[in-house]
Amino acid sequence: MIYFDNNATTAVSEEVFSHMLPFLQGNFANPSSSHQWGQKNRHAIEEARQQVASLLECEADEIYFTGCASEANNTLIKGIAHSHKHKGKHLITSSFEHPSVLRSCAYLEKNGYEVTYLPVSRDGQVSLEDLEKSIRPDTILISIMHANNEVGTIQDIAPMSALAAQKGILFHSDAAQSVGKEKVSVKDLGVHMLTIAGHKFHAPKGIGAFYLKRDVEIEPLIHGTGHERGKRAGTENLPFCIALGKACAIIENTMESYRERLCEMRDLLWNTIHHSCPDAVINGGQQRLSNTVNLSFPGLIGAEVLSLAPDIAASTGAACTKKPGSFVLRAMGIEDEVARGAIRFSLSKYNTQDEVLVASEQIVTAVKKLQNKE
Repeated sequence: MIYFDNNATTAVSEEVFSHMLPFLQGNFANPSSSHQWGQKNRHAIEEARQQVASLLECEADEIYFTGCASEANNTLIKGIAHSHKHKGKHLITSSFEHPSVLRSCAYLEKNGYEVTYLPVSRDGQVSLEDLEKSIRPDTILISIMHANNEVGTIQDIAPMSALAAQKGILFHSDAAQSVGKEKVSVKDLGVHMLTIAGHKFHAPKGIGAFYLKRDVEIEPLIHGTGHERGKRAGTENLPFCIALGKACAIIENTMESYRERLCEMRDLLWNTIHHSCPDAVINGGQQRLSNTVNLSFPGLIGAEVLSLAPDIAASTGAACTKKPGSFVLRAMGIEDEVARGAIRFSLSKYNTQDEVLVASEQIVTAVKKLQNKE
């Protein structure tokens, strides 16, 4: 198998697995316990928190562990809405956010809030002008993803968050797809809140985190005892918190070379396929994640192309969206004939140039076979 579906999930790295393993076995004490074994594990969790904070360039007490990025998005959006409803009940987001953002907003709409859904361009970009026009006196939160999970488009967040700051509006960015693939600094982005997902960069599934600026008040989604400084009740998932910290430390130390290598393989994949299939088109513009190529073969069906290349694990849409067709491509205004032929290839550090060349050849062969049938 050639695994090119790393935006869906990644393999847990050997370094991360080795680092978390002792906390699945001997070092199992509850980190909230007052005895020495519990306090030893409390120290380990706080070290992991510092590793996440170091990667994101914030303070450790601004990082909160969660079960996943979807939980983080729900916590931040619903929590801000509840805590700041005395200021207003209007939110702004984009039309091609992750479902955990869109459905959180839909939930709030059913409970008396109003949400503006900004359009995106054919390249998947949110217009700063559209954002400014949509701001109202009662706007309390803007949530725009940093990078899209299907097409890889990277938004220019800093001007948007600066606009929000001028208006006294809180800004959240879902960075589940960009952290671990691009340099992500909450200082550079200027956001009040940011979401990450461990399994997108070689930590296990079932661990996420969010950044919450110190002075921002938020109502927790999960109530209980005072875990995560009162923001997320429930005994911490000790080994997975440790794993996320280690994954962040690895990325921080290797980001520049890692990103460069991903870009080389990404561009090789596109150039090789496009050379033999000149009708193929890229979805998502040029400002994309270093590991992502979402391309379309107009007139064909992406799933049929992949069915003729069974050695390749790739995707025709997001793994977390089960409805037929891509709402992301529809939001971008991509014609149905083009959208139906879309395939997302997403790479990781475990892929090689040889795999890229073999996969390109198999995809080209599949496309030619289908085109010759017509």
